[in-house]
Amino acid sequence: MPLDLTALGPQVRAWRAALQRERDLLRERLARAEAALLAWAPRWTELGWQVAARSPIWPAATPLEPLTTAVPSAPLADYTVLAADGSYLAPDRHGPVYCYLINTGAARLDYGPAPHARLLSQPYLGYRPEDLVVQVGDRPQPVHGHLLDSRRQLSELQLLLTLAREATAGRSVAMLDGTLNLFAAEGRANPFLEAYIVALEAFAEQGLPVVGYISRPRSADVIGCLRAVICPLDRCDGRCQAPTPDPARPCWGLETFPDRWLFEARLRPGERSGLWESPWPLARQQYGRSQVCFFYLNVGAEVVRVEVPRWVADQPALVERVQAVILDQCARGQGYPRALIEAHEQAVITAADRQAFERLVEAVLGETGLVLLPSRKAAAKLG
Repeated sequence: MPLDLTALGPQVRAWRAALQRERDLLRERLARAEAALLAWAPRWTELGWQVAARSPIWPAATPLEPLTTAVPSAPLADYTVLAADGSYLAPDRHGPVYCYLINTGAARLDYGPAPHARLLSQPYLGYRPEDLVVQVGDRPQPVHGHLLDSRRQLSELQLLLTLAREATAGRSVAMLDGTLNLFAAEGRANPFLEAYIVALEAFAEQGLPVVGYISRPRSADVIGCLRAVICPLDRCDGRCQAPTPDPARPCWGLETFPDRWLFEARLRPGERSGLWESPWPLARQQYGRSQVCFFYLNVGAEVVRVEVPRWVADQPALVERVQAVILDQCARGQGYPRALIEAHEQAVITAADRQAFERLVEAVLGETGLVLLPSRKAAAKLG
């Protein structure tokens, strides 16, 4: 039966009314967040231990610069930008064969007296037993979901590192689409973490800054810090997470308020916020000098989150270069970095690509006499 748009109409109208009510609440929450930021601005160096003492149950970042920091960008004419992005075809347990395909795209763009562009893609077919099942702690786990995302993220960083080794570190910036944090389920190891940290460390050895670029970020790490210190309790009891408001809890309601809304009200185009240390536990515990830090940047079209390793955050000249390169790239890409656009174009797997890949697999494996049949469920859907 096709989608019943008639039945959907009343639900969409109810959603519209809810959004209108939410808009008024957001104004009040923004005022609370700004008031907290300004109140703690003179004592910003205390925030780290103040938050730790309260033990909030949500992520809370630690400031590395004053809370009201708003740094304009310096122009940068000559530079090299490297970018990588990836996509994949996930394993299909109903398909005729069980495998995955990761396609990693990359771009190198040189600006200045000798402009140059290099675009490439690198496919990887995961079919071996060690590709399809990895050890997570003491348990074997199939590579799909967040593990496949991690495998793709590692491929992106490693291809980016290959380009970085051919670039001049003193004029270059390397960019990834998304976070520098590698996901790991709570209490579980990530089998790709060691290789990922090795690649991050190689960027540090070369002195070439690597960046995670996040468009329309949903993170609330800065808000999490402010929520913790405006709490009237000495230690967080978690009750501010309740669905109904409590006037005695000024931190209530901010849990759904992303950082970017706060910085949209504070940063002019071209300006960045102060630097913050990411609260991601895995990065804090195991990344060493590549521990993830971040700032927010108004690129004109939006406020984005820019993640950098700690060794980059500790060098003002590198932070300045990162800021200038991103702004110039966004100007060339209609609000989004041109190099990431080019890398994405190399990485994307279209519907036609998928069909061609499936035909290739059927043709090559069929030559061996293997009978390739989908599951009965898949066959039924195909008619």
